[in-house]
Amino acid sequence: MEIWRKEGVNFMTGKLIKYEFRSIVKLMGIIWVALPAMAVIISIFDWLSPEGNFDNNFILDMLNLATMFLYGAIFVALIVVTMLIVIMRFYKGLLRDEGYLMHTLPVKTWQLITAKGVVAVLVEFISMVVAILSILLLAVPNGGLTYFGDFLRGVGKAIGEEPMILLIAVETLILILAACAASNYKVYASLSIGQLAKKHRIVCSVAAYLGLGVIMMIVMTVVGHILDGDVFDFIFDTVNGWFSGMEVTSIVAWVIFAAILAQVILVAIYHVISEQILRRKLNLE
Repeated sequence: MEIWRKEGVNFMTGKLIKYEFRSIVKLMGIIWVALPAMAVIISIFDWLSPEGNFDNNFILDMLNLATMFLYGAIFVALIVVTMLIVIMRFYKGLLRDEGYLMHTLPVKTWQLITAKGVVAVLVEFISMVVAILSILLLAVPNGGLTYFGDFLRGVGKAIGEEPMILLIAVETLILILAACAASNYKVYASLSIGQLAKKHRIVCSVAAYLGLGVIMMIVMTVVGHILDGDVFDFIFDTVNGWFSGMEVTSIVAWVIFAAILAQVILVAIYHVISEQILRRKLNLE
């Protein structure tokens, strides 16, 4: 029975993630396709005219400028729309009219929040990959792929000489994703706190966001004062003794791991705040 329940929880969480991702792809798909497409068009223009002009051909010059302008606009749209979707999918999906349906589903509140959080990070990751891909495509006429290939070969050689570099690279990617998750969950917690207000909920959410930042600064300051003096010296000596004799790459790997752990703790704190408020004090608009 316990196994069945766990499988049921995983199944429903997976269904929520699948539904959420499909909903967002319908909105983001056009931008994800349009940005690389515009980069390809610009690369074609650059290939046809390396000097950036078409022998005073007004139409081709205008088309070239238009494609560069559109690429810039789509690139900005990718960043802005990704941020807005992350916020609005949580706000409209759990705190507005759609929330009436979502909260009647046979799932736990934490599953609803987790689905939003997982998909948000996935969408942000895809947007980052699309942005990087578009930049690489822009560099094709100028030998960008050759330089990128040289870079990959250099990385491969470095990993062959020092395998720890691969771990550092993986940890760095995980850190980026964890930082994105922490940022998203801070927004979720702020929106959840804001919905407790009877009026001006958006303003209250912004105030809550700023307030959470201030609280974290106060906590860090207090911890810093607590660790000052003999306690700090003890921790410093312990860490210094632990790291002594380690290679630089190993130290870097441990530092990144500590940073990942810090982000995970923030995600857990913000998740608990959101889950407790939505489960106990839900006040839909």
